[in-house]
Amino acid sequence: MGDDQLNYRSRPVVELLDRGVAVQWWISPQGDGWNGSLSCRTSGPEPNCDLIDSLGMHADLAEMLILRAGRLAHPVGAQAIINSVGMRAADLNADPPARGCLSHGVSVSRSAR
Repeated sequence: MGDDQLNYRSRPVVELLDRGVAVQWWISPQGDGWNGSLSCRTSGPEPNCDLIDSLGMHADLAEMLILRAGRLAHPVGAQAIINSVGMRAADLNADPPARGCLSHGVSVSRSAR
């Protein structure tokens, strides 16, 4: 990993943990990996996470990941891009925050390509 914030070839990486052991990595096809944030919820039929990251200097990206059968899934079309900065995840139905996520954990980091 470098420390050059003008390296827009890096990508956000979401790591799925099972009892502290990495079991899967998902690399976002977009985003620059420098300003990523991850918000996860466990209520509803499937636990899910929203990854928000910058997309260059003047845009933001949001991608949704779902935990299905112990694996991260990224449904086709489960993303949004805005031509502005400052996107954030909002809970519109008061879901409780993820705590353990069915004995799984997720984290976000950056890959340098």
